[in-house]
Amino acid sequence: MRKKPNQARARATVTAILDATAQLLAARKEAEVTTNRIAERAGVSIGTLYQYFDGRDAAYYALARREGERIAHQVIECLHVPQTEVRGERARNIVRLLIAYFSDTDVIGRVAMLRYLAGLREGERDDMMDIVSAEIETLLNRSMGGLGSLSRVKSYILTRSILNVVRSAMMDDPDMLKSREFENELVLLIRGYLTVSRQSES
Repeated sequence: MRKKPNQARARATVTAILDATAQLLAARKEAEVTTNRIAERAGVSIGTLYQYFDGRDAAYYALARREGERIAHQVIECLHVPQTEVRGERARNIVRLLIAYFSDTDVIGRVAMLRYLAGLREGERDDMMDIVSAEIETLLNRSMGGLGSLSRVKSYILTRSILNVVRSAMMDDPDMLKSREFENELVLLIRGYLTVSRQSES
């Protein structure tokens, strides 16, 4: 962003711009969304829009970060819903949850996620990945059949592997996310890695 919205009024203006961007994405093709249309829908002047964003792509990227945070918090909420599954099924529930969110066909969510992934700059933290990875790591350590806690390195490798595979499928072949085989293989990845990790430490 060109300018940080520190005051309440400025934050409301930025929110209006991002909401307008989302509304236009939902109603039009991405190429038809322009800065002029965004400003008009947000009820601000084009000059005001450029105070905060240097163009349409910058607004897309900011929307993408907001969307990424929204998805991350929704995933976390679902992960913490009390579970009644038999022991060991936590892995499948985690996989199904992630697939459900990343296979969302909502135009806004898809465009935002792709922009978020494409726009991450060198050295910039992937906030959504960090938040969701930490939650999955905690749940796996607590409830995966008494397998004990994972080292920081092993937790990082496992959680990032799961998330990157699902996100890559969303970009490369969204239909793959609907495949039962895809789900089963991810569950096998989790269980296999945890089992081998336990054996290597015994």
